[in-house]
Parts: sequence; C-alpha cells; structure tokens
Amino acid sequence: MKINCNKIPMKDKGCHLIAGAITAMMFTIIANPVVGVLSGVVVGVGKEMYDKFSYGKFDFEDLVATFLGGCFGAAIIEEFTIFCWR
Repeated sequence: MKINCNKIPMKDKGCHLIAGAITAMMFTIIANPVVGVLSGVVVGVGKEMYDKFSYGKFDFEDLVATFLGGCFGAAIIEEFTIFCWR
C-alpha cells in the first residue's frame, strides 16, 4: 500500500510531522533524545534535497514540520521512559 501525501498540501506537512516523529522515536530509544531529534532533521534535509533534485523545489516548511515531529517524537519517548522508570 502506497501513501500519497502530495495531493493536499496540509496532509504533506502531516506526513513530514509523522516521519520526523517516528524517526526521532526510534533513535531516541537506541541512543538519546538529541540523537533522535538530529536524526529527524537529517531525514528531513535528505527528503528535501531529494525533492530539490527531483522536482526543483526545496520546501523549508516541510523541513520545519519534520523537525517539529522529531522534537515531539523524542519528547514522547523521553517522558515515557522517565515515567516508567520512576
């Protein structure tokens, strides 16, 4: 099943938010929240570079959405970890 988020602009931002959150969650579990957020940024920059070379457009708003998702995802895992290990 292929998910196409490019049909509606706001859904595209939602996909970037979710991608950043999932990436950050995985890397926060493996390493720490800083690595988690940075991994979300790396994924966002990589995707935007791909878009730049494929479609001719680097969308800074998409990058911000991915970054915010990364912050959100890392915070969720960090809070969950703190709550569970009290």
